Amino acid sequence: MLCRRTSAPPASRSKAPPAEAEAPASSGRIWLLVAVALALAAAGWFIVREPSDDAGNSTTAAQLGAAPSGGPEASRPEEGGAEVAPSQDVAAGAILEGTLRTKNRSDRSGAYLIPGGANLPLLVALHGSGGNGAGLVAELRASALRRKFAIVAPDSGFIAEAGTYTWYVARERSDPSADSPHISATIDEVLALAGGRIAPVGWLVVGHSGGASSAPYLATHDARFVAFGVLHGGAFPGAFGPLRPRGWFSTGSADPARTPVHVSAEAQAAERVLGSGGVEMHVFQGGHALLPEEIEGVLRFWLDRGAQ
Repeated sequence: MLCRRTSAPPASRSKAPPAEAEAPASSGRIWLLVAVALALAAAGWFIVREPSDDAGNSTTAAQLGAAPSGGPEASRPEEGGAEVAPSQDVAAGAILEGTLRTKNRSDRSGAYLIPGGANLPLLVALHGSGGNGAGLVAELRASALRRKFAIVAPDSGFIAEAGTYTWYVARERSDPSADSPHISATIDEVLALAGGRIAPVGWLVVGHSGGASSAPYLATHDARFVAFGVLHGGAFPGAFGPLRPRGWFSTGSADPARTPVHVSAEAQAAERVLGSGGVEMHVFQGGHALLPEEIEGVLRFWLDRGAQ
């Protein structure tokens, strides 16, 4: 277009000069006009032409200085930009598990497991005497991934009188357990690790053997728990707090340490404090170790009833 407009003769010229005399000057002017036309055409190419992206779509004038689609600038996610979302989605679906950093009086910590998902109920698991949290997480891991609940399993401290790693048990309401601060700290650590993926209420605390009696103590003092499980152990109703969560007691039919008769008596004593209908007693075929049917039973007691 520019070449066509600038090649027209000036409209104000009325008389053509002799051909011989005009030739040198005319030739010079022609070359000058051609050079100007080419310069203007080139300028128009960069100023007027709308560039297109890789898909052939025109970009706006404001985008002329942007990097080409697919270039290094376009592929670099900016802080707070839209490209952060995929990594957040991956994190929300990731399984988090490992050793806790929180340490107790014996320099022990615990273990945790957070399945993928959101609004996960939390299970606080207290191991038996001589055990550790990692061992209990291993026993509960398959159920947690299948039924979608998080686990925090703190380690107990060493008690010289018992000669092993076990839990200090409160026997009166005014006698707080020495393990309570560590249990609370491990819960706080897992809540922080989960980044809002754990439900704020509707939790369960279970204890096995030497850790069993700490479960009802914790659940009757912390409103985030709706239930507790005493597995092959006992309870001290005199230490129960003001809350009234549901209670589960269970043992093995051949358990030499916590016989069905013994655990049944413990359940009845707890029910006298918690109220009729709030406590269940179950006996499973087996000994003192945790049993698969027992684990599934206490999970149904907790999860399938909801936050009742």
